[in-house]
Amino acid sequence: MAFDLEPIVSDPDSIEEAVRRLIFILTGRDKEKIKTLNRSELIWLHIRLGPTIRSGFGLNEGNIELMLDCNTIDKKACSMKIVEKVWENLKYSCIS
Repeated sequence: MAFDLEPIVSDPDSIEEAVRRLIFILTGRDKEKIKTLNRSELIWLHIRLGPTIRSGFGLNEGNIELMLDCNTIDKKACSMKIVEKVWENLKYSCIS
């Protein structure tokens, strides 16, 4: 999975907005792959997506609003929470 978050105009300031934006750019195939993952496999998804999330959503530059909404000031923990929330949204809803 490779993603380009560059078209995003401003950094999201909430986890809900970050999740919405990330789900929007995922392909149908990627969404289906993510749905099939077990929670224990999310670390591997984070290894793939984490750097893109951190750079694309301003976490590397200190997007404190998003970090605080994720209840952390650690950018890696924040990106992991976003990955978990994307997975939960895809796995337990009818988003496709």
